Amino acid sequence: MPCSLSDRGPGCSPYAEMSARLNLGESALKSRSNGLRRRFAEALRFEIAHTVSGPEEIDEEIRCLFAAVRG
Repeated sequence: MPCSLSDRGPGCSPYAEMSARLNLGESALKSRSNGLRRRFAEALRFEIAHTVSGPEEIDEEIRCLFAAVRG
């Protein structure tokens, strides 16, 4: 089974595997994935800001969301 970027197990090098498949250097893939994570975090904060009473509630709402997803 292929590795995912969140895999940390022995023998699993997800960036190496994915960069080869995408014909990208490993550092380029890491850079792009970090950019995607950053943009996702910004978009998530933006959307959650529309659901809470004030900006001081955003972080708590995100913590609650992640706790609900984890189960």
